[in-house]
Amino acid sequence: MSKENEDKWIKVWQETGAFEADANTKQPKVFVNAPFPYMNGPLHIGHAFTYTRLDTFARYKRMRGYNVLFPFAWHWTGEAVAGQSIRLIKGDPAVIRAFVEIDGIPKEELSKFTSPYNLAEYYTRVSRTALMRLGLSIDWRREFFTTSYNKGFSKFIEWQYLKLRSKKYVVRGSHPVVWCPFDQSPTGDHDRLEGEGVSPEELFLVYFKMNEEFLAAATFRPETLYGATNVWILPSGEYIKAEIDGKQLIVSKEFAQKITEQDKVVRIKEKLMGKDLIGKKCTVPLSGQVIPILPASFVDVNYGTGIVYSVPAHAPYDWLALRDIQRTPPDELKDIVKEIKPISIIKVEGFGEYPAIELVDQLQVKDQNDKQAEKATEIVYSKEFHTGFMKENCGPLSGMSVKDAKNKALEELIANGLGDKAYDLPQTVRCRCGTRCIVKILKDQWFLNYSDPEWKRQTKELVNSIKVFPEESRAWYIATIDWLNNWPCARKTGMGTPMPWDKDWIIETLSDSTIYMAYYIISKYVNSNQIQPDQMTPEFFDCVLLGEGNLKEVSEKIKLDPKIMERIREDFLYWYPVDLRNSAKELIPNHLTFFLFQHVAIFPKEMWPKGVSVNGMITIEGKKMSKSRGIFTTIAKELDKYGADVVRATLVYGAEGMDDPDWNDNITKLMQQKVNSLFDFITELEENAVDKEKGFFEKLLLSEVKSMVLGEEKYLEEMKTKSAFQIAFFDFQNVIKKYLRQVGAPERSTIEQVIGIWIKVLAPFIPFTCEELWKRTGNQTLVSKEKWPTLNITEEDRILQVQSRLIEELITDVKEIQKVAKTKSNEVYIYVSPTWLTTIAINYLTYIEEGLTQKEALRRVSGETMDKRLFINIPLLIKLSNTVDKGMIKEIKGIKNFNELEIYQNSRQYIERETGTVVKIFSSDQIEKYDPKDRARNAIPFRPAIYIE
Repeated sequence: MSKENEDKWIKVWQETGAFEADANTKQPKVFVNAPFPYMNGPLHIGHAFTYTRLDTFARYKRMRGYNVLFPFAWHWTGEAVAGQSIRLIKGDPAVIRAFVEIDGIPKEELSKFTSPYNLAEYYTRVSRTALMRLGLSIDWRREFFTTSYNKGFSKFIEWQYLKLRSKKYVVRGSHPVVWCPFDQSPTGDHDRLEGEGVSPEELFLVYFKMNEEFLAAATFRPETLYGATNVWILPSGEYIKAEIDGKQLIVSKEFAQKITEQDKVVRIKEKLMGKDLIGKKCTVPLSGQVIPILPASFVDVNYGTGIVYSVPAHAPYDWLALRDIQRTPPDELKDIVKEIKPISIIKVEGFGEYPAIELVDQLQVKDQNDKQAEKATEIVYSKEFHTGFMKENCGPLSGMSVKDAKNKALEELIANGLGDKAYDLPQTVRCRCGTRCIVKILKDQWFLNYSDPEWKRQTKELVNSIKVFPEESRAWYIATIDWLNNWPCARKTGMGTPMPWDKDWIIETLSDSTIYMAYYIISKYVNSNQIQPDQMTPEFFDCVLLGEGNLKEVSEKIKLDPKIMERIREDFLYWYPVDLRNSAKELIPNHLTFFLFQHVAIFPKEMWPKGVSVNGMITIEGKKMSKSRGIFTTIAKELDKYGADVVRATLVYGAEGMDDPDWNDNITKLMQQKVNSLFDFITELEENAVDKEKGFFEKLLLSEVKSMVLGEEKYLEEMKTKSAFQIAFFDFQNVIKKYLRQVGAPERSTIEQVIGIWIKVLAPFIPFTCEELWKRTGNQTLVSKEKWPTLNITEEDRILQVQSRLIEELITDVKEIQKVAKTKSNEVYIYVSPTWLTTIAINYLTYIEEGLTQKEALRRVSGETMDKRLFINIPLLIKLSNTVDKGMIKEIKGIKNFNELEIYQNSRQYIERETGTVVKIFSSDQIEKYDPKDRARNAIPFRPAIYIE
């Protein structure tokens, strides 16, 4: 469809207020929404996937007679936006390239984007246009953006946090957080350029004595000390000798810099290179064994202390590294290396002395870079931790379970001044400003108290009581609730709303986006200037959102017309709770679970959300989307190439559930051909239609349409948009094409009825095309506002579909025989089981279905008929009971005067067209029939015999 036609329908929707939704107590409501996007760039095709799925559901529900509210807003909070401006100010070439080459911003305009406000305002403007062009059925009257630039929204967030603090859900304390040294601020998931989902991990520091200092090695498994054979060091790494909390330690330069942020006092004494330590000896704490220091390229000085001790019997990577160095040792280390032997310290079921070596051999791990090495590590660690016991060579740990030995080893190390704890990030994390993050023990920071057991219990109760799509994602929410700990909810930099009681802190991006759906109810009144931000006091929000306080007194206090407050309160009670929130699956571990937690915290149970839905993450040509690597495309770009309905159709047909769809130009071009061909297809149907008497196939077509519509409804109710689109787009066409093969020219009134239904059930997916088709087929209304077809399957429909199934199965059998025969047939002879035998077969199979044995069922039918021919057909009946579909028999039994021969005879012309041959049909007991090969005797009920000549 042309852009001109799309613009035409956008204008009509806007001018008629087609998607503007106001409270109406006489009409049931549905309130849907999706997370608002960060305005640090144009909306990409992944956004379109999430939003189109939700819009499809919203449009469907609107046509089902619901009053649907689908609002939208924009997220300006945090480093996502401000970080872009900072990187631009720094002259970051990657950011400049993204702005100019991907986003299409003229270089001379870039200077404006050093202001985060200008940047966010620009991307909000272009993103709004993109979503309008995509055809989303949004009520734009409720639009807003976040941060203190929007005073009304900031007032709402202030009320939210005052409420949370009053209920002790916001607490102050000291906790390890991901920290940006440049911003001097905690860095939440959505304030990160890299490393989303990464959290601080606790490491154990183990001190290996070397002369007057100690090598501080980092580990997760202090119980394995008794199996240490050597220490690994990076030869090219920079290390330092330092006094850390009074202890003389050797650590990497990077660790010394990081540990100062973890409440440690560090005094650097001397710098040295890793190569200076190679070949020296150190003493294993607790065991007292002396071991060498060896070189290893796999050691990362940015992780832990840059020093690792080796336990090759129980750590696959250590064994691989030892094996490598023993195969090609440096000349100066040959004598040292050849003496090293793995030390077995853990007895574990299913393994011998050296579990790590056994698994490396079993999995055929080639070297340290082999992915199988990670798998081997996971297996060994899991097995040993859950089922392992320490051997007798482990001092005070001997005989203990590995689980208990881990804690005991740490106690012994700390008690003897030979160990400590520290935190680090297991993967690289970068702030949106581009700075590499570290772990900081933050004192007097504000946290959301997600570790509160009662809060967790209530949130689990909510998850277990609502609709969750797909169902398998429910366990992910529960798991997140279980592991979620206190969450730093404020930072020092970026845009946002200051903490109402501590203005030095700004509420972070994942913490001001949890209950804002309630603000959609109010924003309509703010945008129309019926209420001013200064009037939006905590008492105002208490009154309109929670029903607390005296409305008249509050309205007088804030000088607001009480009728407006009453309307807002009524609107809230009408629209809330949220019926469905749809997002990408990556937001379950943070945003979506926070959304549930905070609704539990602030609102009464009847206002808790009713449903959540997630979808997969889109890839582009099979690769993970990455703007920095150029694997990226915007909604606007794809709309320019293909048009809205092609983009929408490709997206919803891409995947469902938590499967990841792939955006592929070849697939999109195919979809473009299919969508654009609808106009010609429907035009031809109307032009070729004729006035004639309605027959079996017209009834069958309408029956199949009913089944398809009901199937589509079921899928849409479950957010299975791909399956629903399959029916609405592809199955409908296939059924209509089959009808044309059955009858030649379509019967006018039937095909017009079907076209009308088809356009309606396609409208949620491809609304522009359907509006145009609806108008072209003589309608004056908007199809988007039409009522969904109300259809029910009747007994007659079930009969028609059984008859159709018999016909289609016969055609399939004929084609199979033609294929096997490998010869073009002139005539096909079909021999149908006689009616008397079919009647007996139906009764016999019914008795079998009721639980009778074959012998009992045969005795029963024998008593019901005196026909001697029954006895020679007993083997046939027994064979039939093992092959026929019992469900079909049940349907056939309900058909009065069932006549299988008549069904095929009435469809003879269709069978001829499908098989490309002349078809002659006989009853198998008919005396005068052509049957040179005696095929008729093979005819059984519901499976005619076939002879091809």
